[in-house]
Amino acid sequence: MSIALLSFDVFGTVLDWRRGLRQALGGRLSDAQFDRIVDRQGALEQADFRPYTEIVAQSLVDELGIGAQEAAAIGAAAGTWPLFPDAAQALRQLRSVAPCAAITNSDLRHRPQIEAQLGFGLDGWICAEEVRAYKPDRRMWQTAAERMGVKPRREWWWGLRHPGRIMRPRGRWGCPACSSGARIPGRVLPIWPWPTSPRSPIHCPGVNSPR
Repeated sequence: MSIALLSFDVFGTVLDWRRGLRQALGGRLSDAQFDRIVDRQGALEQADFRPYTEIVAQSLVDELGIGAQEAAAIGAAAGTWPLFPDAAQALRQLRSVAPCAAITNSDLRHRPQIEAQLGFGLDGWICAEEVRAYKPDRRMWQTAAERMGVKPRREWWWGLRHPGRIMRPRGRWGCPACSSGARIPGRVLPIWPWPTSPRSPIHCPGVNSPR
């Protein structure tokens, strides 16, 4: 089967979200606090649109009580948080197979930060700031399809390091719906079928309905 596009999440898949945020806070972050921050960000993303930099900052103010100025600086620099050790080499290998594009709940400012760490540019960057919506909003994948010139068929594959709860350091790239996949550069699954409602997530043919 030919592959026209490999798309992937960034925070928790390419970038070590937990470690990066902990470092940005000088180590003062427990796992429970991190989980609350992620949950708070998810709730904020469902409200009126705000850039991810602001979402990060608000979640830190709400859950940790840190100052607004410090929180804003952390959000602006989120793309400098460390990559997973295998990320750069894995993406180099994947780009030899097909174009690689990020579909990410982040901002335009985070792209050069992450690409500087990778050491090369990605083939596409579809982010929430441009679309003015957050995954799993269908518009994120519609924009990716238009920009990358692909259709949501079996030739378009989606990679995620850990299905279910994000940012596990020893996770796998695979399908967020049915937990299939393998270590990079292993198998990721095709996006199929197209979501049936504007806010429904992409899911794979291995399950009857998305989780």
